[in-house]
Amino acid sequence: MIKNVAVGLVLKRVVEAAELAAAGVTATADALETIFAGAHSNVDSPIDTTPVKKLGQSWSMTRNMIKLYPAQINTQAAIEAAIRLYQNGIGADGVRKLTLYGHRNVCGGVQGSPQAFAPASQEAADHSTPYVMALALMRGRLTSAEYDGAPWETAEVKALIAKIELVVDSEADKAFDTEGILGVRLVAELADGRTEEIVVHQPKGHPDAPLSDDQLLEKMTWLLESTAQRHFSNRLLNLCNRLATPEEVEKLVDTCRVRSS
Repeated sequence: MIKNVAVGLVLKRVVEAAELAAAGVTATADALETIFAGAHSNVDSPIDTTPVKKLGQSWSMTRNMIKLYPAQINTQAAIEAAIRLYQNGIGADGVRKLTLYGHRNVCGGVQGSPQAFAPASQEAADHSTPYVMALALMRGRLTSAEYDGAPWETAEVKALIAKIELVVDSEADKAFDTEGILGVRLVAELADGRTEEIVVHQPKGHPDAPLSDDQLLEKMTWLLESTAQRHFSNRLLNLCNRLATPEEVEKLVDTCRVRSS
């Protein structure tokens, strides 16, 4: 449950720090380095403090990832592969077995743990590679609606999850570590005896495969569908695309402000 409030708690501390700084509260010049150095005794390997030393030297991140699907970042390529299988005319009923080959963070860890094959909550489901693959193949999409009504409890979803095998591939692991490759290879053994293979090098939204404005608009629209009309999503995207001055930031914030009726 902490995931739902973690970002808010961090930003709360950021605001507090800014207010304290404005009030004149100071620290030693090496305060952050001191904190990191003290953490060395609690870990097996030293912590790299290079990013701390570079603070303030650069204010722009040029390689950002925007997830297309509402699920854990390492599952994005698996979802895309399942959707592409669906788009090729292959549904859940036509599949005998699905084998996903990928790095350890998509086929192992929390995403590929025994609990991931039997999620008991939305928090577990959106971190489960088998679950998000199953829903993507069944519905040809993965939006927030794919968590409504606890589908993970249904016999249909459980049956499809049981057909999924996750294999940590050594080459994929190496590419993940050395090149940041998040891709996967999905092999589907079909009921009619055929085999279909889908390869995703980098998931949509990765800086190597950035989302188009249409894809961003599609995501913004379903995120806001219960609170705003489609033209509002379009307006927000246009505002975000031309942010360059404090005045434009203020206009964006004002547009997002909730007003009482």
